[in-house]
Amino acid sequence: MQYTVQDGFPYYIELLRDLNYRQLFSSQENFALLESISEEQASYRYAPGKWSIKQIVGHINDHERIMTYRHYDLAGEIQLNYQVTIKIYLSLTAALMN
Repeated sequence: MQYTVQDGFPYYIELLRDLNYRQLFSSQENFALLESISEEQASYRYAPGKWSIKQIVGHINDHERIMTYRHYDLAGEIQLNYQVTIKIYLSLTAALMN
């Protein structure tokens, strides 16, 4: 099936074809790449209204935080794990802002 941009997430997953997107988001090489780029490169937008690398990584981080919260909440574990989740979020946010 061919998805369009309006379909959202399925469109982007389809673009990956046979690539393992879970590996993509956990690869140490990708983290090293993100750590190696300058603030100017991280903030660069190739066209008006397009997102920078920094914004994309922040969006992924926010999405993961929200999904983690929802999973803990559904499992009834939010009280036990809330501080750990917040610490991880703050660490990632601080890394992105530096």
